[in-house]
Amino acid sequence: MEVFDLSGRQVRDLSTSPGHLSGEHHISWDGQDDGGRLLPPGIYLFHLELDTDAKASGTRFTWPVHLVY
Repeated sequence: MEVFDLSGRQVRDLSTSPGHLSGEHHISWDGQDDGGRLLPPGIYLFHLELDTDAKASGTRFTWPVHLVY
């Protein structure tokens, strides 16, 4: 999972280690970039890509997240 600003710049990589088993997983974001700096309030895009054996369609998702303080 990656977090992008609206200009398309990746600000945070929230990817988990490979090799996790199937099932439910939870990922949280603290509003900071990869350098540990708090990002300004605004709209950010979460992008999730799931690895599958078949590389089936429907394994990529993007949705907006509003960061407010």
